[in-house]
Amino acid sequence: MSWALVSDEHSDARARALERLAVALRARGLRVGGFVQRAERDAAGREGYTVVDVRTGQRARLGHEATRTSSEGELIVCDYAFSLGAFATARRWIDAACGEVDVWIVDGIGKMEKSGKGHAAALAAAIATGRPVVVGARSSQLFEIMTRLGLDDAPIAAIEDVREERAWLGFVATLERALL
Repeated sequence: MSWALVSDEHSDARARALERLAVALRARGLRVGGFVQRAERDAAGREGYTVVDVRTGQRARLGHEATRTSSEGELIVCDYAFSLGAFATARRWIDAACGEVDVWIVDGIGKMEKSGKGHAAALAAAIATGRPVVVGARSSQLFEIMTRLGLDDAPIAAIEDVREERAWLGFVATLERALL
């Protein structure tokens, strides 16, 4: 399976870089699907996460700072309450775009996914299509995620700090050469 890695401990910087990547790949004629996971504040001012479909721009509120125990349809992880419905929505975006995508972007891969939760099903669905997948993940979780999801082959391109512009441009060029 062909895959690339965008690994940065700063999830919002990683998501914005992946959005830039989607634009660059589209400019080269590739059809891009999948999602990024942005750090954002909700209407109440709570920090949290939103998943954004890179193909359609649709959004789903994924999680917020937990101020209580989880309610039905939520999963508490690392002081955040995550919506199980939003994870399912991201998975449906993968399914809906299946025949219309040349390359996938699947962001937000971390602690939950290494235990088979969170975006694990969406990532597995993208991998199952046989199309290249750009995985956005936390560096600290990488080995366990790769092992769990069977990403045994070396990535076709990889970057660990998306805020270093020169390295980012090199990553994009390497990925484009591999995909085109």
